[in-house]
Amino acid sequence: MANYASLRRVVLWGGGAVGASAIGGLFLWFALRRLDWGAVNHAMASASVPHLLGGLGLVLAGFVVRGFRWRLLLHDGRASTLRLILVENTAVGVNSLTPIPILDEPTRVGLLAMKGISVGTILATMAAMRTFELASQSVIGLVGLWRLPPLRVLEPYILAAAAVSVVAIVALFTIGPILRLMPALRRFPLARDFSSGVTVMRESPLRTLAALGLSGAYVIIVGLGGWMVAIGLGIQLGMLALVILSLAVIFFTDWIPGLPGAVGTFEFVGVYLLGLWNVDRSTAFGYAILLHAVFFIPPLLIAAGYLPYAGFRSIGAVLRLVRSQAKADGPDEMDAATPAAPEGVEARPAEREGVEAVQRPVMHLVHRLFGSAFPPRLPPHP
Repeated sequence: MANYASLRRVVLWGGGAVGASAIGGLFLWFALRRLDWGAVNHAMASASVPHLLGGLGLVLAGFVVRGFRWRLLLHDGRASTLRLILVENTAVGVNSLTPIPILDEPTRVGLLAMKGISVGTILATMAAMRTFELASQSVIGLVGLWRLPPLRVLEPYILAAAAVSVVAIVALFTIGPILRLMPALRRFPLARDFSSGVTVMRESPLRTLAALGLSGAYVIIVGLGGWMVAIGLGIQLGMLALVILSLAVIFFTDWIPGLPGAVGTFEFVGVYLLGLWNVDRSTAFGYAILLHAVFFIPPLLIAAGYLPYAGFRSIGAVLRLVRSQAKADGPDEMDAATPAAPEGVEARPAEREGVEAVQRPVMHLVHRLFGSAFPPRLPPHP
C-alpha cells in the first residue's frame, strides 16, 4: 500500500510537472517564432544601464513595501520587517523553481512557524495580501480599459479579476471570522487560527486599510519599475500603458503553469501585450527578457542566501520541517514528538511552539505530493 501511494504521488507530481512544462515549452516556442536575433541583441546591448538599474531599484523598493505591509497585518512582534521581506522573497524564489507553483505557502509557513507564529495567522495574512494585490491590479486595469483602447482585447480578463477581488475581500472578512463557530471546523486549530487572524484584521481597520494602501503602492512601484526598463529600451508608449503592461505580464505568468522560472511564458505574454501597440517583436522580446531578469533574479538570490542562513541547506529541508506534522491529521491531536530544528539553529520554546503549529491542509498537501521523498527528520549537516 505504501509503495502504491508513493507511486501515485510520483505519477501525480511527475505528470503535472510534465504537463506544465509542455505548456511552458509551447509558449516559449510561440515567443521565439519569427525573431530577428541580431535585432534582439542590438536592442539589449543598446539598453540604457541607468534606466535598467532604476527599474531594478524600484522593484526592490516594492519588495520592501511588501514587507512593511505583511508586518502591519501580522500584529506580531516575533517577526521583524526585515525577516518578513526575506521570507516572502525566499518563498517567491523557491516557488519559481517548480513548473507547478505550489511551494509558496509551505515555504512561508516553514520559515515563519519557527518564530512561534501560527499557521492559521500566516495563511490569513497571506490571503489578505493577495486579495489586496488583486484588487489594486484590477483598479489599475480598469483605468487602463478606460484610457487605453488597445487593452480592450483584455476586457473579459480584467473584469473577471475585478469581480473575483470584490468577492474575495467580502468572503475573507465575512466568512473567515465565523469559521471557528462551525462545529465541524472549530475543532481544527488551523480554522481557529485563521479565523482569529481575520478577526484581528477586522478589529484594526486602520492597519488593514494601511495594508491595502501599501498593496496599491507596491503595485504602482513595481509597474513603474517595468516602465523604467521599457524606457531603457527606447519603448515609448506612455507611463500608464507601460505600467499596466508590466503588471499584466506579472499577473498572467503568476496564474499560468509553465517551465521553471516562468521561462517562455513570461516572454510570450510580454511580446503579445506589446504587440497590441505594434511594438517590434525583437524589441518586445528584449524587453521581456530584461523585465524577467529584474523580477525573478532578486528573489532567487535572496532564497539562495537566506535558506542557509535560516538553517536550511535545501528546499527539501523546509519541506521536511513542514511534513514533520503531516501525520497530525486528526482534530487537536498532535504527535507527542516535536520535530528537530535544523542543526545550528537552537530550538527555543517559542520556536518549538511555532513548529508544532504547522498543521493540516498545507502540510497534508506537501505530504501527499512529496511524502515518500523526504524522511520525517532533517538530515544532519556534514
